[in-house]
Amino acid sequence: MQRLYAMFPAGAPGAGLLLLRLHLACLLPLDPCGLLRMDSSPWLYPLIGVASLLLVLGLLTPLAAAVALLPALWPWLASASVPLLASVVAASAPVAQMLLGPGAWSVDARLFGRRVLVAPRERDGDAEP
Repeated sequence: MQRLYAMFPAGAPGAGLLLLRLHLACLLPLDPCGLLRMDSSPWLYPLIGVASLLLVLGLLTPLAAAVALLPALWPWLASASVPLLASVVAASAPVAQMLLGPGAWSVDARLFGRRVLVAPRERDGDAEP
């Protein structure tokens, strides 16, 4: 996970990423664009529930955001009569979350964030001549 994101920002950027994660997790099951109602894919609904939970926690955020792309792009890819613009608008938040990362207030930051390593001091008697 640390390879994907150079840092896990705190402060205002971290709060913004937290709000983006919560926004995406809350809107994902609601299907505001109505894209899921056009397609009867029963396997999408459990994935959406798991992805929403992972986004709230900030755990495996890139994977959860990729799953959040499915409801936006699946009807368009399945050649349904969904306008491309609706799919692009619905896909914008998951893509932004994938590109920006989870932020400092996430389980990902606790598990995979940067660590400070402190080297032990040498004692006077331990130094070799």
